[in-house]
This record gives sequence, C-alpha cells and structure tokens, in this order.
Amino acid sequence: MKVKRTETGKVSGMVLGVALGAALAGGMVGAGAIWWLGSGHVATSSTSAGMKATTEQDRRKPAAKGRSPAVEKIMYTCAMHPNYITDKPGNCPICGMILVRVADHGHSERLGGMEGNGASRVRIDSVTLRNMGVRTQKVEKRVLTSAIRTSGKIAVDESRQVLVNARVGGWVEILRVSATGRSVRKGESLLELYSPDLEASQEEYRQALQYAGGAGNAVTEGSRELVESARRRLANLGVPEERIRALERGGAVGRTIPVTAPASGVVLEKFVIEGQNIMPGTPLFRIADLGKVWVVANAYQGDLARVKVGAAAEIALSYLPGRTFQGRVAFVSPVLDPETRTAEVRIEVANTASLDLKPEMFATVTLRAAAGAAGVAVPEQALIRSGRRDIAIVAVGDGYFEPREVRLGSAADGYVEVLEGLREGENLVVSSQFLIDSESNLKAAIEQLQVRDGGAADLGPNDSGGPAPTGPMPQGSGK
Repeated sequence: MKVKRTETGKVSGMVLGVALGAALAGGMVGAGAIWWLGSGHVATSSTSAGMKATTEQDRRKPAAKGRSPAVEKIMYTCAMHPNYITDKPGNCPICGMILVRVADHGHSERLGGMEGNGASRVRIDSVTLRNMGVRTQKVEKRVLTSAIRTSGKIAVDESRQVLVNARVGGWVEILRVSATGRSVRKGESLLELYSPDLEASQEEYRQALQYAGGAGNAVTEGSRELVESARRRLANLGVPEERIRALERGGAVGRTIPVTAPASGVVLEKFVIEGQNIMPGTPLFRIADLGKVWVVANAYQGDLARVKVGAAAEIALSYLPGRTFQGRVAFVSPVLDPETRTAEVRIEVANTASLDLKPEMFATVTLRAAAGAAGVAVPEQALIRSGRRDIAIVAVGDGYFEPREVRLGSAADGYVEVLEGLREGENLVVSSQFLIDSESNLKAAIEQLQVRDGGAADLGPNDSGGPAPTGPMPQGSGK
C-alpha cells in the first residue's frame, strides 16, 4: 500500500494510529512496536530537519571579506591527472586514485602558494623554489653539429694498390716472395724470371754498344740511334736500370732478370709459383699500401642531406676499446643500394705503424654533419614533450613563470634548436619544470570552470585532448 506524504503531522498520526491498533490486538508486543515506530520516525524527522537547517545556515552565511561566494566552493582534482577537476569527491575515472581537495579558485595553494598572473602564468615564492630545486639558465645561440651513427667496414684504398704482371714470357726461376701478407719495399725483388727474349735483347744491346764504340765518325750518328733503340727496348721489357748500366760497363748478359716491386706495401695476392711458365700480361702479385685505408659506411636516405664531402668522422673498433681514429669523408655515392636503401660513404683514415686498421674489419662510424649557422638552442631536458606540442617554462621575473609552446628543429649533443617561442637571453627553467607546468594546467582549468554558468563542472580528459574516461564514475557523481 502506497502512502503519500503530505505533511509531517498527518503522516505521524497515521503511523501512530496503526501502531495503536496493533497494540490492542497484540498486547505488550504491539506496545513495543508503537514505541519503536514512534521514536524511529521522530529521530528521522529530527535529523532531516537538522541537516536542512544546517544547509540553510550555510547558504545564508555571508562570504568572507574580500572573497566572492564562488571562492568557497570546494573543488577536487586528481594528483596524477590535474586536468580532471570536479566539485564532487570520489575516485579519479582515469586511474582510480582518490580525488584531493583544491583549496579555492582565487589562487592555488599547491606547491607552496602560487598565484596566477594572466591565463597561464604562475607565481612561486622563494622558499618553495628552493624546496622544488628549480634551476634556470640563459637561452643562448649555439652551432649544433649533429652526429650520425652507423656501421662500416675497413677496405683497401683502391688508389694505393698496384698489380705486378709479366711484360715478357718465360719461366719463374726463383720465387723470392712466396706468401701473401708479406711487406715489401719499392724496388725489392719479387722473383727471378728466365726469358729467351730478354736474353736476346740484352745481347743485342751489348753488340750495339760494341759497334758504336768501334765505328768511325761516318757511322757515329747511326750507331748512336741503334744503341738508344736497344736500350729503350730493354727498359720497356722491364729490365732494371742497374742491369742496363752493367751491360754498358761491359758486363756479361744475365740469364735471368729480377721482377721488382713498383711500390711499397703488403702483398695481398700471389698468382704464381716457382717454376711456372708465364705469358706476357700474366698477373703475378697484387700489392697495396695500407698506410691509409678506407672505411666504407652506409648512410640512410634521411641522413644524406647532412653528409658532405670533407665532413669529420670518428672510427671505433670493438677489438680496440677506448681508442678512436679520425678521418674525413672523401666520397658520397650518387646512387642508393636497391636492397639496403643506403648510400655508400667512403672515409679516408690514416693507419697506425702497426697497421691496426685491417681490411674487412667492422667498425662503428660516427659522422659529424656539416655545421650550419648559430641558432637558439636549449637543453633537451628543459623541454616538456606531450606528443602533440612541446612546452618550455620561462622565468619572467619576480617569481613568475610562464609556459611557452615552442617549435623545434634539429637536435645534437643534448641540445635542441628552437625555431619559434624563445628568444636569446631569456631565463629558461631546466629542472622541476614539470611541477610548474602541472600547476599552470590546473590553474587554467579552474579559470575555465569559473567562466561557466553554474559554477563547477567536470573537466575530464576530453577537455584537454586526452582519451575519454573508461573507469568507474567518481563517487557522489551519480543522479
């Protein structure tokens, strides 16, 4: 049966009447029920009346001097998500933490008493600054030299290697350099070659010398041309200058001639063995000067704009920890490798006396990109990166701090170029900037609530660009 409550007296009378009838029918049990119902109702009514009176007194209570009634409204926020602000206590819908109380709207008492100055400025007293460990430094211009880290492989400098081949056919009589890896000097004998053609050419030159020496004045000019022709032939066939001079001094024709090294270096390849028959043009040895080597590195397409010929490079080897070698970029390939999508970068590096840089070794290469003009640059740790924008906190003086949105450029050596948002000479906060930015966001959110009709409202993550809340609703925020 539904009973419509109209007035407190009528409801009380109905309840007492029902209780009296029950007492007459049930004796003492009914009497006890009358007493319980009556006292329970009276207590409930008394409590409701007291709460109503208290509420009316709070509403009629005059506001404190110098503060508007809106200041007295209690607000709650999440310590982990300061953008969420509500006038109802409970749990944060994002992380579930218990909401904490925000003192008032006029100024924030978090972090030791901050005051707003404009839409985003906050003020911190000197004591709080020391407790927070806030540090600032001047914004300066600097030249950023970016580094590109990549892998490379040591290779022989192609311009410092020679190939020794036979200029005349014959047989390898004596092989003096019988193994690869041996170091040779320029002019050192590599093998002794027996060649019938060389023996005949030597005899021809010796006879030309005898004819020129015994001829009269009438044939002097012709004999001289004959001698010069025979001499050029021996030189073209690779006969050493010492052997030719020995023939001029009246020496005997040698059975073999030495094949000498045209340059100093290391024998990388050997193509002959002792007793082998060779033909003109047969390769005998490949010799390379390893005093300078190449380091062939690979640069991706996105880095090629910063890699220039002449740029400095640093080479590190895993088997020589703690040591680095300096070099210069000598060549950047004009085409990309279709498989790796990288371009070849050749770096010239001077080798050590003990040839520590050995061909086919792997190396770690750090390319120093060409330096541009000096620009405003700040430490990376001084920036607050949110994903969609970058914030820097600037100390504007008298304890005031201002968050600034900045546009960034290239980064190098722990610094980031600032294209817009900061000027040279300004004081930039380089530590504890996250606390100042959090307080600035909280202050801006509270000011946004003040301009709304009806006072406080929930400023959830959607108001600040974040995802919608997926957790339970805060306690006390229902119907």
